[in-house]
Amino acid sequence: MASTYRAYLFTLAICATIVLVISGQTWVTVNLTEADLPNLQYNFSSRELEPIISALNVVPFAGVFGLIAARGIFQRLVGLAISLVGATMVYLAIALTRNYVAYTELLISNKVGRTGLQYELSANVIGQTLILPAVGITIIGVLFTIRNFDSAKKRSNYDAPTGLSTLTPWQALDSGIDPTISVSESGSAGGITPGTS
Repeated sequence: MASTYRAYLFTLAICATIVLVISGQTWVTVNLTEADLPNLQYNFSSRELEPIISALNVVPFAGVFGLIAARGIFQRLVGLAISLVGATMVYLAIALTRNYVAYTELLISNKVGRTGLQYELSANVIGQTLILPAVGITIIGVLFTIRNFDSAKKRSNYDAPTGLSTLTPWQALDSGIDPTISVSESGSAGGITPGTS
């Protein structure tokens, strides 16, 4: 289970990295065809067309560390947040790739300074490739929402030992116990309870 846990975290980080890279690539190229304007070409990435996608991508990156640190219900809440963000990214990517014109018109008008421009728009397949890692982020978020990975973290290695007999001399000193005093199974030595004066 520990290897599965690590594999999910690694996959989540890879998917978020892919989204980061793809969102910075050119998705749409616009060539102005107005007679009284020079031949201008504009390239737009998803960070310009739909900046929310890049903003949401912060959550999966932070979620990797959140899933490592969180336990129990808090880990499930982090997983739920990641799955919701992943689903939102999928929706936004699909909406963007289906109607580039609606997203580019305002950007072109702002660059040129007027509306009603004539232009040719060409889109590549990079936009569709973002959907797959976004789906991966959603699935991993769902897995962390419905499954308990606490045991995979081996947190017991970092917890204080429960039995006094298992304490090393350094752990005993750290707990306020004199390691030179032999402690019986009942937790007392010569009528003196460890940790008390």
